[in-house]
Amino acid sequence: MTANDIRNICLLGHGGSGKTTLAEQMLFMTKGTDRLGRTADGNTVCDYDAEEIKRQISISLAFAPVKYKDVRINVMDAPGNFDFSGEAVSAIRAAECAVLVGAAKDGLSVGMERSWKLLGKKPRMIFVNRTDEDNSDYQACLDALKGKFGQSVVPIVAPVIDGNKKVTGIVDLLHNTAYEVKGGKAAACAIPADMADEVEALRAELMEAAAGSDEELMEKFFDTMELSAEDMARGLKLGVRDGSVCPVLCGSAVTGLGVEMLMQTIVDLVPVATDMPAETAQDDDGNDVEVACDPNGPTAAIVFKTISDQYGKYSMVKVLRGRITSDMALYNPATGNTEKLGRLYIMKGKKGEEVKEICCGDIGAIGKMDKVKTGNTLCDPKRIVRLHGMDYAQPCYSRAISPKTKQEVEKLGTGLNKLNEEDPTFHVVNNAETHQTVISGAGDIQIDVLCAKLKSRFGVDAELSAPRVAYRLRQPVVALGVGPEAPAPDLPPEAVEQAQDMHVLVRVDARDDRFAFHFRSPRSAACSAPGSPRHCTDGSAAIQLACPIVRAHAPIRSWQDSGTRMPGRDRSDLRTAEEASAGQWVIVPAFSIRVALRRGNRAPLPRPAVPASPENNYQCRWTACGFREIRGMVEGSGLNVVDGPVSWRRHRRRPTEGARK
Repeated sequence: MTANDIRNICLLGHGGSGKTTLAEQMLFMTKGTDRLGRTADGNTVCDYDAEEIKRQISISLAFAPVKYKDVRINVMDAPGNFDFSGEAVSAIRAAECAVLVGAAKDGLSVGMERSWKLLGKKPRMIFVNRTDEDNSDYQACLDALKGKFGQSVVPIVAPVIDGNKKVTGIVDLLHNTAYEVKGGKAAACAIPADMADEVEALRAELMEAAAGSDEELMEKFFDTMELSAEDMARGLKLGVRDGSVCPVLCGSAVTGLGVEMLMQTIVDLVPVATDMPAETAQDDDGNDVEVACDPNGPTAAIVFKTISDQYGKYSMVKVLRGRITSDMALYNPATGNTEKLGRLYIMKGKKGEEVKEICCGDIGAIGKMDKVKTGNTLCDPKRIVRLHGMDYAQPCYSRAISPKTKQEVEKLGTGLNKLNEEDPTFHVVNNAETHQTVISGAGDIQIDVLCAKLKSRFGVDAELSAPRVAYRLRQPVVALGVGPEAPAPDLPPEAVEQAQDMHVLVRVDARDDRFAFHFRSPRSAACSAPGSPRHCTDGSAAIQLACPIVRAHAPIRSWQDSGTRMPGRDRSDLRTAEEASAGQWVIVPAFSIRVALRRGNRAPLPRPAVPASPENNYQCRWTACGFREIRGMVEGSGLNVVDGPVSWRRHRRRPTEGARK
């Protein structure tokens, strides 16, 4: 088999539009399966996973090779649910053409619009499904497609509608032949007399679209105003390849109406891999190189999908150049290792048919490639290239995940790693600050499916909860006093640490019966219990914190608990003030509070631990048990709190006498 005998397509569209049923009908009509499965019965070839059967939706990318007139059509059934859009991105990477499936009664769906955008410049065609159902309107759907996507949308069929507005057959405008379904098979019939004028008008429109893709055909069309079926097919194939033509077909995946014509159109119009333009890749030195689809060139293949289950792991590859045989040694630029290939398969649903080689332009699976991941390139060691992978969307929905029992923690991590090999669109992060494992995906359905797979495949009962947030405050401190203020030193990037101290600043203008004082609470100092504050060895006041503690980096050890315990309750993990304050750069969270004296009230403030003086910028050091006590102290002394923004302040602690020695 050569590249000319292979067509790679992917089925895209909104969820529930009938993509899986269409793939099932194509297999059934070509004897690829002995029975026609139904999604409601859970017996289709493409939806074989337990979650897909339970939910009656497609979750992962499935493969259905269809043999039609000595041509193998590699059909890739992509999920239509937005939570699994990463599977559609993988399918687009491996296909030469996409078939957008939509329902006649739904018109232009959101999923079809999104799929159209994902395709970029990739060739495409449209199949309007369910034209035989009640309330279906093919013409309205076609008008909506033309209004949205422009004049490139060209119908190549015309539905035969009876008096009850039900589609009973279709007219092939390319070959000027009508078909109807009898006994589950398409049978040729005469074109209805009342449709003769409509068919001629549609054929003229189709000829014009075919002639517009080639200058030679354009001249011939202007001379004779007629094109043969062969000329129209050649012009449409060129138009599909360059994106100027998007053929539209219609039918019913359930009854088989229009399905055989769809397969014939795929064989006639879909470009083969060797007709596609060369891809831009990178060589071993990082320089851009062109990789054209050449059967005789050095091997180059892209891993676009990984299938992992309890029985093994399959790496789905698209061969872009050369060929792949079993026991071949290929180089992986991502890991720098040479991988020896195992057995090769052609996948059909969950079953694999073993083959000896995968030719250029074909899609197949390699078994037991443990070190190969989705997006990696496998190439000839003598001609190293790095192909472009898949650009998945960033996760936008996060949940904290944890096992119900502590004995399943290790199994949870193993299961998530295995599932991430199969679905790289979700991310797993172990948050050291909140002590949670956070899983992020495209939506709640994807997260629920992952939890269900953890239970069925790995026996882990997982619980979901809202992730905790480690708050970060990054606004600079605004000096509200008028006394001299020492500028904060510039910190080098490598010296920036997490929060270790908390400063509470209350500044008052000393010239107008106001003054400035400074509450300070060093994290590194041994703090006393609430109500009995004392001074630290470096001369500052020890203040009991009432805010969550954030883990700090070395060299100052961090608290071992989650931050709910208040400092002073357990000081086993604290160093001495001399060790902790020896010239370490820290970032200080600060409460900056602006206050004003009440008129007629001159009640004295509590005696400061360090009185204000010009030497310390009129900053008095006080002891307190937290922000609430500070606020109460200020208000009880006759001061009004005007505002209280919370911000970060950079601060360098001075070394103590012991540290300097």
